[in-house]
Amino acid sequence: MSSSDSDETMRSPGASDAGPPDLDDIIAQRETALRVYDDTRAAFAAWAQEHARTTLARLSRAPHAPPRPLPIINPHAAWPRSEALFLPDSDSSDAPKDDVIYFDVDEYNPHTGGAHTRVRTASAVQRIVPFNAYPRYTMCAPASRSVPMRGAAVAGVAPYAPFADDAAFDGRAYLQKFREFAWQTDMRDPDLQIIEYDTARRLHFQHHLPLDAIDALGIFDTPVRSMIVAMSRRDYLRWPGSQLGTLPMFTLADAAPPPTHNPTLYTHLTAFLPSFCANLNCIMPLCRLHAPMPAFVPPTPHLTSAMIRNMEGAPCGVGCYKHVSEEDVRAMENAHWDDADHALFASVIKLTPDTAPCDLAVICRKSCIEMYVARLRTIPDTAVQPAPNPKAKPKKPTIKFVEDTLVATRSAVLTPHPAGPCAHAGPCSRHAVDCVCASRGQHCMRTCRCGPSCALRFPGCRCKSTKHKPLDAAGPGPGRKGKARARDDADWAEGGGGGAVDAGGGAERNLCADDDSCPCRAHGRECDPEVCVGCGARGAHGKCRNRSLQQGESHPIHVKSSKFGLGAFAVSTIPKDACVGEYVGEIAEDDVPDLSRLQHHVKLNYAFELSQAYDAHARALPGTERMIDSWNLGNATRFLNHPEAPAPANCIARTLLVNGVHRIGIYALIEIKAGTELTLDYGEAYWAVTPPESRRYEEDDFDPANIRWPGWYNA
Repeated sequence: MSSSDSDETMRSPGASDAGPPDLDDIIAQRETALRVYDDTRAAFAAWAQEHARTTLARLSRAPHAPPRPLPIINPHAAWPRSEALFLPDSDSSDAPKDDVIYFDVDEYNPHTGGAHTRVRTASAVQRIVPFNAYPRYTMCAPASRSVPMRGAAVAGVAPYAPFADDAAFDGRAYLQKFREFAWQTDMRDPDLQIIEYDTARRLHFQHHLPLDAIDALGIFDTPVRSMIVAMSRRDYLRWPGSQLGTLPMFTLADAAPPPTHNPTLYTHLTAFLPSFCANLNCIMPLCRLHAPMPAFVPPTPHLTSAMIRNMEGAPCGVGCYKHVSEEDVRAMENAHWDDADHALFASVIKLTPDTAPCDLAVICRKSCIEMYVARLRTIPDTAVQPAPNPKAKPKKPTIKFVEDTLVATRSAVLTPHPAGPCAHAGPCSRHAVDCVCASRGQHCMRTCRCGPSCALRFPGCRCKSTKHKPLDAAGPGPGRKGKARARDDADWAEGGGGGAVDAGGGAERNLCADDDSCPCRAHGRECDPEVCVGCGARGAHGKCRNRSLQQGESHPIHVKSSKFGLGAFAVSTIPKDACVGEYVGEIAEDDVPDLSRLQHHVKLNYAFELSQAYDAHARALPGTERMIDSWNLGNATRFLNHPEAPAPANCIARTLLVNGVHRIGIYALIEIKAGTELTLDYGEAYWAVTPPESRRYEEDDFDPANIRWPGWYNA
């Protein structure tokens, strides 16, 4: 009798009352589990072989047999058929021949001695209006935000073989850049899933091993709980060895992780924070675009017990802690609290140590006197650190920011790719060894753990309502197709944004509409709603004109045929300097394997340069250039064409740092009337792109052992 059919019961690790199991018990459990695994696999292989043979036999053709002889047919007998002969009527003149065609139908009936009947009929001419072929286009998934490029394409794994049926494309040369195909690495054998699943059922229900104990044995590559979830999403293969009549099936309840011992509010919060993206552009869990959030650092208490007692505000009631003397308060004990009460208070006081006891009473559902006594015993005055003076001017940072150097040199990228967020003990400075922002000469961001009062935080702007002053300076914009900016963008802010006329007859400038008066725009940033308070960047109805991307401002675009394939047209009038929309796509590094070969083959390129990483001396780091490619994913802004010479472009693309993330916005250079095509200057770098090396693949170009080719591609 095999081990899979026995009623043997194994002790799980930790089940012994004398302590953890010894090495002999673990070895015995693993040997038994391996025997069950081998028995299940052997039984499944024997059944699968016979099952496949039987299934294929049913699909085979029956043995060949000679056909039955046909009956002898009398050639003079009536044939059961009808023939029709269509003859155009050349004598008809009832209507123009271009509109109606008349013809006679002669029907011969062999059953009536060969007699025929002539029927006159007519058919209207269906005119086909000539039309032009639809412009060539590529499939593009719609998106409202940029996402990281698929990991397979970046990690050297080809998702598929592009243009496999196009002889003009050198597929071998392109695929040399990849190690293997995606389907060769991300393929789970469905038969192996059944074998492992049924083995886990036998170990759990027949041998009484917990799921965690099965995982600890190390016989499966996949955890049992993940296996249960995967099997719930497919049809279970019923085979004789599954023992459905004796062993129960796993349910999704079995896949639920075991509850932790007395989980607290602080435990739940700290476990959730790493997977939640707090970037204002995102605010969603499981984000793949932004950097992982650093670990939560509990705030330091700054209020002593006396300061808590002397807090401003009226008492919450007759029994408020402010009505009780200090001696009576210190004599109180919270003896009636249970473990849950202590755990809740410990979590809340760790998250907000300086919260008033009256507010803590509402959260913890206790009296404020109890909250005051608990805080008094939890946070002694010796653990309190003095709070920084809010009226004191922050010290000027002693480091030189890379951003200032890029702005002074009018670089194509005004803000480097963020190095943070940072999380370390102490203030951010050049002396803080663990501060990645200071070591790279960059400003701290909102997602850094240092807070908005950090000396390295970008100070924002202090723009306020003033009269309009014409300006001609502008920040540079991004170049099309992942290269440097092609032309100067001094026309961007000319005219100051077209402010409205005030009651005094002067033109009131839209706030933050030019680079000379707004430091945020001069540095290639959108205004920060946390620090830019004068321009109204935080409010929904403020006059700040430098927050279009974070506010989601856009104008509708109609995509239709143009002189150069498909083009983008304005649905309504777009004011000057208005945001047409955000250019979105897949964010990729500059070293994506041979992307230019695909672009050159299809004569299409949707890549825009986005950002570049720099060191502390404002030197670009090689291989860190990022781009946005909307070939496979994007929106209507990808259809903006280059203007036909000598007409200038009516739109411009600008790279802006929005809440710590680089984004590209399309803005109107002039007022664009409804129905006008939107155009964008691609830049000199776009037209200067040289084609990739076009020589054919040779066998000596690479080592075949380094890549796995599918069989059909060797043909």
